[in-house]
Amino acid sequence: MKLRRQIISIFLLTACLINAQDTKIRGFANVNSSYREQGKGAFAVGQYDNFVTSNITDRISFLGETVFEFDEHFVLDVERVIIKYEVDNWFEIKAGKFHNPLGYWNNAYHHGTLIQPTISRPDAVKFEDEGGILPIHLTGLWLSGHDIGKLKFGYDLALSNGIGANHYVADDNDNKAITAGLHIKPLDKLEIGVSGYSDRLNRFESNVVSGDTLKSPISIAQGAFHIAYLGSKFEFIAEDHYILHSYGLPVKQDATTNALFAYFGYRINDKVTPYFLYDNIDFGKNDTYFNGLTNQKFTLGIRYAFNYLANLKLEFCRQEIVNVKPMHVATLSFAIGF
Repeated sequence: MKLRRQIISIFLLTACLINAQDTKIRGFANVNSSYREQGKGAFAVGQYDNFVTSNITDRISFLGETVFEFDEHFVLDVERVIIKYEVDNWFEIKAGKFHNPLGYWNNAYHHGTLIQPTISRPDAVKFEDEGGILPIHLTGLWLSGHDIGKLKFGYDLALSNGIGANHYVADDNDNKAITAGLHIKPLDKLEIGVSGYSDRLNRFESNVVSGDTLKSPISIAQGAFHIAYLGSKFEFIAEDHYILHSYGLPVKQDATTNALFAYFGYRINDKVTPYFLYDNIDFGKNDTYFNGLTNQKFTLGIRYAFNYLANLKLEFCRQEIVNVKPMHVATLSFAIGF
C-alpha cells in the first residue's frame, strides 16, 4: 500500500513538472537533388535539425539546436545552447552558444532550411563548416532588447570567445570578441540596422578558415549594414559586410574584404514565390587570412509552399570566379518541418 502511494505521488509530481515546464521538440529536414554543367548530378540529404525550446519559469527559458549532417560521414553538431533570462522586451540576457547578432540573415534564419527563402544561405553568411568567412556562431553572453518605442528600436551586445580554433569551449587567448548592433523598425515588416564585430588573434594561433598557423597577430574589425522588408507581396533583404584585417609584426599592413548580397522575392499568391539572389565577395589582394578568389553569384529560383511546414524550391545558379570558368548548377530541394 505504501509503495502504491509512493508510485502515485511520483507520477503526479512528474505530471505537474511536465505541465509547468512547457517543453516543445520540433525538427527540420530537407533532401536535395543537384545537377552541374559538367554533367555531375547527385542526390543529397541536407541537415536534420532537432530544435528544442522550454519555458522554465516566466522569465527563464531554454533553446537548443542539434544538427545531424551528412558529408563523407555522419556528423553531429550542437549548433545552439541558449539559456535566457528576460526582464521584458527592452532587456534580456542570454548565455551559451548562439548565432552572432551580426547583420539580419544570421538570426532571422537558422539551420532549418524550410524557414529561409532560398535553398542555401548567401555566400557572405554561410556557416563556418561550409566555407563561410564570418564568425557565425559565438559562445559567451548576449544582451539584447527589441520593439522599444515608436520606432521599435532594438539593440544587441555580445561578449564572446574569439574565433580561434577552440572558441566553442575555450578561448585561445586573453582577448574577448565583441559584437554590437542597433536596428529600428520604422514601418511594419521593415527593419534597418547596423552592427559590428571586433576580435584579435595572436601570432602562431590557428587560422580557422585555412587551417594554417598565423605568421603575425591580426586585429579584426567588421562592420555590417542591413535592410529587410518582408511584405505580403514583396520580399527584400540586403546586407553589406566590410571586413578589415590589420596585420602586425613582422609586416604591418591593412587588408579589406567586402561581402554583400541582395535577395528579391515576389509572392504571386500564398503558394508561389519567384525570387532572385545576388552574391558578391571581393577579397582584398593582401588579405592572407582569407586568401580567397573574388567571386559573384547569380541565383534565380522559385519557391512553392504546400503549407507552412513543407515547401519545394528550384534554383538555377551561375557562379563567376576570377580566372576560373563560370559554373552553372541547378538544384531542387524539398524541405519540411515537424
